[in-house]
Amino acid sequence: MRTVPGFRKSRRFPLPGLLAAVVGVTLGFGAATAPTASAAEGGGKTVTLHVAPTGNDRANGSAARPFRTVERAQEAARKEVRKHRPRPVDVVVHAGTYRLDHTLTFGPEDSGTDGAPVRYLAAPGERVVISGGRSLRPEWNSYNDTVKVADIGAGLDFDGLFLDGERQVLARYPNYDPKTAILGGYAADAISAQRAARWKNPTTALVRGLHQGSGAATPTG
Repeated sequence: MRTVPGFRKSRRFPLPGLLAAVVGVTLGFGAATAPTASAAEGGGKTVTLHVAPTGNDRANGSAARPFRTVERAQEAARKEVRKHRPRPVDVVVHAGTYRLDHTLTFGPEDSGTDGAPVRYLAAPGERVVISGGRSLRPEWNSYNDTVKVADIGAGLDFDGLFLDGERQVLARYPNYDPKTAILGGYAADAISAQRAARWKNPTTALVRGLHQGSGAATPTG
């Protein structure tokens, strides 16, 4: 069971906007020029594959029948690259937020060739976000007069929490101080035996250490 600290009543947020960053970083595509047909080394024009939040991965990837996920478009683009006479491929991603449930990986096979390159781009003038975050819609309860908490269940391991696009500060010691440049605050007794003895479940703690020394380190093995 994982409990997420909430916020003070003096701050008003629509609760459905909670987002836990659990997979990876959030990526964005900027605006790009419209893809144009061009001659390819295989003698054909550019293959344009479309992705949209309203699409279907069983579709053919056309503008009228776009794919739903970037992964499906990647699969189709790789298939084109493997052909004997490949053509350039443009994967055009339309406006929306695409949430990942696993890592989206690109390798050499996703680049195409000099004569038949593969490009991934946002549709002109549209904002695209590929996010590793997971949307949470928990039930909030009052912990005391100023703090609310929510149970988000078990199995989520994350170190970033956003509410309506604003990153929240996880419970920590010492309290976050925006005026302190190093880690937003630090303390020599953060993991002292006396303090750790008061922790109900030490295995859930996240410790960030600072190391200071002089001279160069020499590897010994």
